[in-house]
Amino acid sequence: MTAMKKRQQLRDKLVEDLYHYYFEHSGSPLKTVVTETETEEELAYRYLEDKGYLLTERQGRDNLYIELTTKGIDYVESLARN
Repeated sequence: MTAMKKRQQLRDKLVEDLYHYYFEHSGSPLKTVVTETETEEELAYRYLEDKGYLLTERQGRDNLYIELTTKGIDYVESLARN
């Protein structure tokens, strides 16, 4: 599997996980500790935010809050239709 395909799969997995978290936690943002994330994961979150699928907010140096947008919900649901 190519590095490009792995990155695409990582992004899809992250946004799908966030989708499930969003509905299981009444729309609350996911809190993650930045120092525990991998570089590829951080780049994936940045990409997904640039696409409009999620919003991120840093609080302090290490805390990152990630919130799914309606566009992100639509994207995940479109993946399920394929």
